Amino acid sequence: LKDSREANTIAMASLRSMVHESVSQRMTQREELTDSDRAYIRTILQQYLALATLQGNTEETLAIRAEAEGQVGSLYYHLFQPEDAIEHLRTAQSLYRQLRQLRQNPADSVAAAGYMEVLAAVFFTDGRFQESRDSSDEAITLLDTIGDRASILAKHDDDRKVASALSSLLIMRGEANQRLEDHDQARQDFREAAALLQQLIADRPDDVSLKFVAGNNLRTFASYLNDRATADSERQEALSILNQSISYMESVRQNEMNSFRYLSTLAWSYYDRSFVLESLGRLDDAISDMWKSVELTEKLTERFPLMN
Repeated sequence: LKDSREANTIAMASLRSMVHESVSQRMTQREELTDSDRAYIRTILQQYLALATLQGNTEETLAIRAEAEGQVGSLYYHLFQPEDAIEHLRTAQSLYRQLRQLRQNPADSVAAAGYMEVLAAVFFTDGRFQESRDSSDEAITLLDTIGDRASILAKHDDDRKVASALSSLLIMRGEANQRLEDHDQARQDFREAAALLQQLIADRPDDVSLKFVAGNNLRTFASYLNDRATADSERQEALSILNQSISYMESVRQNEMNSFRYLSTLAWSYYDRSFVLESLGRLDDAISDMWKSVELTEKLTERFPLMN
């Protein structure tokens, strides 16, 4: 029995590493998945499904089953199979609830919240904005049980993971609130997320992946502010946030130049900023940004010919 548990733990660790290093790379460095990518992801998915069917309700078994179900749901999401994704992500939530009754481990709450964020994204992509907001709410509430917003910004890896997860969830909930026209709550969510991201980067100025996430999420906030702006002071705030977003993105350009997501996000950031600058009467700066967006788009078409 001990050998079996150890074998399952090793298998989960191996799959986790494979997904992080290989599957994630395929999904971030392409405009869309190829048939080969899909076949590879389905192979990984089947291995996770095998782990998800393990028998028993011990802490170790529940932890493996919960993570496996979450990974299956996440992979189905990336394969554009929303109903399958929702089924497995909900099963993962149920298993994590059982696991939290057996042990009090903050890592379980962080993992559960991460899969709830994926579930919120599935609902959002499917146009189910209320369910997306509800999933984000549940995840944020769960993370808030770990510690207050100030303490989780302490300089410890686990605390920073919680803060990073919180910022992403706040952005997700803000977008859902925007679609539901709850603009006061949307603005509050975006502001909280921006504050968390800025503090995280102040603590970890050399973290490339964090700067990419921050740049992308701050662009979402700035776009929202500009869309809702009725005065130059609001446009100026949007411009300030876009400046910070682009600064973060440009600082990691050498690390991310082969990433479709990076190039497309940076191109959109310059595009968005050009319109803010134009609305503020800074036409020369607006034209300069528009050209930068065009240049980045041309690089995209060179590196990812499927766009042609």
